[in-house]
Amino acid sequence: MSTKLVRIHTAFKPSWNKAVLAVGNFDGVHVGHQDLLRRVVAEAAHQSGAVSIVQSFSPHPAEVLNPDLIIRSITGIRKKLQLLNDLKVDYLGVVRFNRAISQLSAEDYIKEYWIRRCRACHVVLGSDTALGKARKGDVNFIKNYLDKLGVGTTVVELKTDGVDKYGSRKIRKLVTDGDLVAAKRALGRTFSLIGRVVSGDQRGRKIGFKTANVHTGLNLIPHRGVYACKAILRGKEYQAVANIGVRPTFGGGSRDVTEIHLLDYSGEDFYGERLEAFFEKYLRDEKKFSSMEELRLQIDKDVEKARGYFSGV
Repeated sequence: MSTKLVRIHTAFKPSWNKAVLAVGNFDGVHVGHQDLLRRVVAEAAHQSGAVSIVQSFSPHPAEVLNPDLIIRSITGIRKKLQLLNDLKVDYLGVVRFNRAISQLSAEDYIKEYWIRRCRACHVVLGSDTALGKARKGDVNFIKNYLDKLGVGTTVVELKTDGVDKYGSRKIRKLVTDGDLVAAKRALGRTFSLIGRVVSGDQRGRKIGFKTANVHTGLNLIPHRGVYACKAILRGKEYQAVANIGVRPTFGGGSRDVTEIHLLDYSGEDFYGERLEAFFEKYLRDEKKFSSMEELRLQIDKDVEKARGYFSGV
């Protein structure tokens, strides 16, 4: 069974009788999250007839409390579902977070969103969990309150890299700084982007390097520059070179563009299809070139570097 997405709205009625639940944004589903989620799945297996459910929020609560803030997701909903499925979680339950929810007390949130709507019989908590208005419901409060309701709790200590706890905020900084090695260690996998291929200005094909412009929405994108990547298209893996930036050779722009050149691909166009790019190795900074020929020669070098990386040279 694959992980199912459910929207936990006002009229939501669960199809299960009881659940083991974890709550949080789980952006990135990093190594710290994975420890906690394995405990959720294991606990559900011990509770006869229980399902495992991850309760998350959209939009991010911080964006509701601070409307000027934009948080780029490490993992969009599709990737999150894929990662939760790998961990054998039954459901991803998304609560549409708003001002009204932010004003609920911890007791009211637990009663409404954990007990009534999700039928929680056991809750797995990270040791830094806090909820309710002004985040006043800490782990001790939650444990004591759930005990009165006859709901069990498990507290999972936060996993660290030896210095700091693994966290989504830290991982966002690692990715945007271009530290792919540290990001991979924290995520437990290579950072990737999933997006739909959209039409571009087709300049690349004029110099012999056909590129796919990938629309990444509000997903997190790495530091500007050129990368060796692996790309998945239509279930097949390709070696690739990715460029992220404003294309200064062509006048630049105000928005970063993600362009992927698939090595050894000679098939038809794939506009409208989804492509996932795994960022393996940072090759160089973005640069402005004086001519198309100079750009072409540099891309030749980028491709050669990428091939060398993948062949271990």
